Amino acid sequence: MKNKNLLMLALLVISISMTACTGTKLKRSTLLSEGGNSAKTKPIPNETFSSLRLHPENPRYFQDIATGNPIVFVGYQGLVPTSRVSLVVNNFEKVKASGLNYTRIWHFLPWEKACGIFPWVQISGLNIKDGEACDMNIDVPSSQRRIYDLTKWNDEYWTRLRATLKQATEAGIVSEIMLFEHSGMKAPAWNYNPWATNNNINSLESSNASGSGFPTFYESAKRPKLRQFQEEYIKKMIDETIGFNVVYEVENEHDDFSDATWATQNGQFIKNYIATKYPGKTRLVSYSSLDNELEDLYKTSDIDIINIHPLGEIERYPYNLSSYIEGRWGFAKPINNDEFGNHTKNEPGLRNATWMTLLSGGHIHIEEPDVSIDAPGIILNMQKFIKQSGWDFIHAAPNRRYSFGGNCMIQPGVEYVCYYYFNSAKKSLSVAAGNYQVKWWNPRVAGYADSKPLVHAGGVLSLTPPSSTESWVLHIKSDIAPTFSATLTAPPAHSCSTMLYNEFKNLTCPTIENQFGAKVKAAQATTMNTYSEIFDKNDMACGDCPFVKDPGLYHWLVSEHVSDLGLCATWDNEELLVKNSNNFSENYDIHLGSGHVWGGGGKYFATCSPAQVIWAPQTK
Repeated sequence: MKNKNLLMLALLVISISMTACTGTKLKRSTLLSEGGNSAKTKPIPNETFSSLRLHPENPRYFQDIATGNPIVFVGYQGLVPTSRVSLVVNNFEKVKASGLNYTRIWHFLPWEKACGIFPWVQISGLNIKDGEACDMNIDVPSSQRRIYDLTKWNDEYWTRLRATLKQATEAGIVSEIMLFEHSGMKAPAWNYNPWATNNNINSLESSNASGSGFPTFYESAKRPKLRQFQEEYIKKMIDETIGFNVVYEVENEHDDFSDATWATQNGQFIKNYIATKYPGKTRLVSYSSLDNELEDLYKTSDIDIINIHPLGEIERYPYNLSSYIEGRWGFAKPINNDEFGNHTKNEPGLRNATWMTLLSGGHIHIEEPDVSIDAPGIILNMQKFIKQSGWDFIHAAPNRRYSFGGNCMIQPGVEYVCYYYFNSAKKSLSVAAGNYQVKWWNPRVAGYADSKPLVHAGGVLSLTPPSSTESWVLHIKSDIAPTFSATLTAPPAHSCSTMLYNEFKNLTCPTIENQFGAKVKAAQATTMNTYSEIFDKNDMACGDCPFVKDPGLYHWLVSEHVSDLGLCATWDNEELLVKNSNNFSENYDIHLGSGHVWGGGGKYFATCSPAQVIWAPQTK
């Protein structure tokens, strides 16, 4: 994400190995999983290898064109083919055997200074050859500034990239290629970026290398020559890689302004170029941003996949992420949570965030957790569940309203898959009448721990997991073949699901008479009465102030019940933020510093105008 100067990890455990070098960031390898055969449709002949399209029955997921199998991304880490210090070991068959079938390709690396290999011919300056020592922590002297000719292509770069993509494709691995990457637009990486105007001989209308690439690099209408070179680069990338199983990402973590024009312009350009020059080829286009234009991109066909990068500790507080994904189910687009878990040492929290994303209708790509935790094990466990269970995610929809405290993907009366992470002796959900098989999947040690038949008359069903102190995946499946409906329905969106997200700009937050206090109090009471297992009533700070065993779940449940009352609420890890429009929001503290409930609806603190952010996938 932001810091590219990290110690490279040796990922022998997942069969992708890279040469370690101090200061080098290891990039990514991921998993793509196939679901049950019930969503398998007739494959369409075209490619000589497998490639992806949006699933025709549920475009929130993918379909393998060669086999017709439904696909969900579930992944970890990535590959770097164009660095002098990050050497990709050609071990793709072993990777395939491990089930790691999706990767992100990091190939444009200005933060590696003299160690990065670029698409264009370098005509002067410090030039490091293969086999020569290279340290990306050493600055290049100004007298040895690397200068490029952006009209001439560097064969070494394209050979390396093609070789990696060829092996990945032959091993059944989908590769997402980032066309542009925002970290390379910022200082100090911009100083080594060939796009900077004094790092090339082509008189581009971009910024000088001593500053930043913002905003000039994105001002296409004002800078036609720069735009011409950008388009030539995109065309060259497509020409060199269209023969492989790839997804084109317009940009990784776009930043600096909330404007969807850059994304839609390039999405259109990519799609039009492929349609004109390579008719019959199906390649998807993705995009990620640190600004709010992602909301606009749910409504356009120019971008197929929305890549979200939630910053902060979502391993501790994954609930808002679930609300975000479920709240955008109606847009019918893949939502790929493809950078999270960075540097975390919280393995249970990472497991929770991963399963909660999957069972909210999202895709997953864990990014650079601490080597002390078994992140590959979390991913491989999930992959085994998807394959062994035959879960028909294509015909399911997220619906937490069926469950009490769990994240669920539901086909009512057909199949229920729920993740329960918090400790309790009973797990409850609403299930239609029918004959079922009830199974418990262990998300720590892959495999079903228990399986029993069930005849249910309908209504709330309470079940006992194999143990009450750990997380479990509940899988309930009817013994009757389903009849699929044409429409997949999620619960009605809360008001906050359709609200725009304001940034923290020009806020005023006086303490005045509050408007939402009564509903916050009612939501708090409902949470305490319904989910007694997350409170310790043997430890009371006051008459209605029990100790909170799980503060994150407590705040999420209160915010859900506030939303049920017609408002929009979330927790910012400090206070509960509540609004009914973007005009203003109210701040409440419902959790004492001692760890107990702040009873009576908590304490109202301030009313902010305009409304504060009610959680977006990225926050600066």
